[in-house]
Amino acid sequence: MRTIVAWPLLLLPLFFVIHGFVEFYPIIPLPEAILLYFIYVGYGLFTALISRAFYQNWKQAFILGFYILFIELFFGAIQDILKATFPFSALNKYSLLLPLILILLLLIGYSIRKGAFSQLKYLYFVCTTLILLIIVDLGIFIANGSPSKIRNPLPENLQIGKKETGPLSDIYLIIADEYPGNTTLKKFFNHANDSFLNQLNSRGFYIADSAISNYNFTEFSTASLFNMNYLRKIVGRNASLNHLSYCFQTIQENPFNTYLQQKGYQFKNHSIFDFYGAPSPVKPYLLPGKTKPLTEQTLTRRVFRDIGYHVFTDVEWAADYFDLDEINRKNNDYLYQETIETSKTNVPTFHYTHLIMPHAPYYYNKSGELRPKGEWVKNDTSFYLEYLEYTNRQLLKLVDSIQKKSDKKAAILLIGDHGVRTNPIELPIPYHFQTLTSIYLPKQQYSHFYPSISHVNLLRATVNSLFGEKMKYLKDSTIYLQE
Repeated sequence: MRTIVAWPLLLLPLFFVIHGFVEFYPIIPLPEAILLYFIYVGYGLFTALISRAFYQNWKQAFILGFYILFIELFFGAIQDILKATFPFSALNKYSLLLPLILILLLLIGYSIRKGAFSQLKYLYFVCTTLILLIIVDLGIFIANGSPSKIRNPLPENLQIGKKETGPLSDIYLIIADEYPGNTTLKKFFNHANDSFLNQLNSRGFYIADSAISNYNFTEFSTASLFNMNYLRKIVGRNASLNHLSYCFQTIQENPFNTYLQQKGYQFKNHSIFDFYGAPSPVKPYLLPGKTKPLTEQTLTRRVFRDIGYHVFTDVEWAADYFDLDEINRKNNDYLYQETIETSKTNVPTFHYTHLIMPHAPYYYNKSGELRPKGEWVKNDTSFYLEYLEYTNRQLLKLVDSIQKKSDKKAAILLIGDHGVRTNPIELPIPYHFQTLTSIYLPKQQYSHFYPSISHVNLLRATVNSLFGEKMKYLKDSTIYLQE
């Protein structure tokens, strides 16, 4: 009977992980969900071990560990409710929330010492409730037939069975994250990007100088791009975790990839996203990467996401020891190098590369030298513009490598996923969408493209140009989302 005190610590993370696994299926792979469960069990047991120093027995230590783990796992849900109910309240500020959490834990700890929450019937109630919740989630999962992954149908008029009269061109889709349009740079940063655009033009690129993304967040913009359509399951204007799950599923199995595969293309993924049969080649940091919809709900992840930048900007000594952006930098460099080094094959290939640049952090100066870590996330316009210059050189180098390798017979779409949203300055909403859009086609016939093209029409125009399709164009519009 004594072992009952440990069961809440084992059942709470089990419910948390199973509930998330069911809610976001099939985004979260089962092996990573299992690993995440053991990570949180270890977290709970560690807090119980630390709590033992303040109590006379393990029973009280395990109970306090349970409450600490509960706050850790469900902080995000509570915070979201507070934001929705009291959108402008001081309750939403960490300067108030964190002290309140500390006071609450002190009160709970004191109550436990006095004998509260430690009765056997209370522990049985907690365990029974968690077990019932787990059974309900598993029942929903089974009743739905383990909800199938989203399968986005091919858009209208695509001629899958059409015979091509000549060899198929390799296709490179290169997304430079948060790359702004030239108008944005001139108006708000007093910077003309003409030199970079002229160099692309001299390499045969068409520049859509008024192009826009349809969404202002990476996951949504990328999903709609590959879907060649607007995201029909997005309700409201909040970038919720459920919406993110839908975006990830749309990206994983999308109509553009399906179309190319049926044309005989193979797929090379050099991106941060997973595709069915082609997972992302980069490694996440700290926690299993594909469990992000779950881990982003926890207290530690919310705090790190929202105010963690102070580690790099305000605590100079910590920048050298707690820099998780270093992992992201290495991932970015790896994806770039993999794109350059991928060997040409006799099979037509679609290459997708997604680079976190010129999006912050601003790792390099304009000479390509690595900045001190404390400067990476500073909202400094000069740092941003220097990183943009570095990005331009890297992108031109990548384009030159592709054109040389393919003898200029590969199609290249070099675009941004959206415009500048927050760093280094806050811009008016319309400029969150204005982004780089440049296209190179082997025959350099660009009649299907136009200056104000948006992402939902970009791949429509591409298949019309390369394969003689007759896809209709959608109305170019924007959907503004908020976190």
